[in-house]
Amino acid sequence: MAAGSPYADARCLVAYDDQGNAVAAVTVSSAGPGKPGLLEPMGVRREHRGHGYGGAITRGPGHRSGMWPSPS
Repeated sequence: MAAGSPYADARCLVAYDDQGNAVAAVTVSSAGPGKPGLLEPMGVRREHRGHGYGGAITRGPGHRSGMWPSPS
């Protein structure tokens, strides 16, 4: 799937806990230059749910919640 053309402008984001363990991940698909991307699917490890990792990964550094700029 990652080799297909829809994934060419997509990015995978991973959230890590304080010990450096990957605890959440999401794929951001491009909606076109200058448009916000689509976040899907998101997964958070069961033992880390309810600790804010899902919200943190959708907000990202310096971005509004769920709004990730597409590459131009």
